[in-house]
Amino acid sequence: MIDTHAHLSDQAFEGRLDEVVRSAEDVGVERIIVPSVDLQDAIKVKSIAKQYKGVYALVGVHPEKVINEPEFKLEIDKLVKLIKGEERVVGIGEIGMDFYWDKQKKTKKAQVELFKKQLGLAVVMGLPVVIHMREAEKEMVEVIRSMDRVPRGQFHCWSGGRDFLKLVLRKGFYVSFGGNVTYKKNEALVALVRHTPLERLVLETDSPYLAPGELRGKMNEPKNVRIVASFLAGLHEKSVEEINEITSKNALELFNKMN
Repeated sequence: MIDTHAHLSDQAFEGRLDEVVRSAEDVGVERIIVPSVDLQDAIKVKSIAKQYKGVYALVGVHPEKVINEPEFKLEIDKLVKLIKGEERVVGIGEIGMDFYWDKQKKTKKAQVELFKKQLGLAVVMGLPVVIHMREAEKEMVEVIRSMDRVPRGQFHCWSGGRDFLKLVLRKGFYVSFGGNVTYKKNEALVALVRHTPLERLVLETDSPYLAPGELRGKMNEPKNVRIVASFLAGLHEKSVEEINEITSKNALELFNKMN
């Protein structure tokens, strides 16, 4: 199994990383990919990746950066410096757009600029991206359709509709669903899992957030990716072993620096 999205740099894991990584390994998690949310966090994420054999890093700036700091401007050279020559950095992320905390979309221009800069860098550097999208489907469609070249990548913790899912799949993106897909009364999201081809699925936990239904309200960990895998296996009428094999193959194709 590969957990493609776990925030091990989060304060929730402070002082517990050895235990968290070991418990994930004990249930068959072979690799964990850790995204960063800003440049400072990226330094911490890279350090964690160097400490553990099966842990890899993403470097990127999350859209909430410009929501919290509207004047923030990304100096692309600083991002390049954090990525270049780093074997443990396997992609750019977590990047994207989020209007959940900005209903009036006052930061739309800044978010689009930040997102497109990082997408462009991914194309130049030949790296995959990991995309965060929350209440920003219309804007995401506009950005993707406006670009001559779109990097390969993953939409993590899918929250879009079926039409957008079709577009994303046509563009060659991979998709992952968080522990929220296991929650009760979530039929719409479950239907989207069924419409996602297995060759485009990867696993994630989004730890320490979005613990699966049976653990809802508790802190999530990479070891719980097996619960998501089991749920997806049921929806696709496959064994858990088959889901693990397929999704791991997909993750290694996407994040090919892990090979």
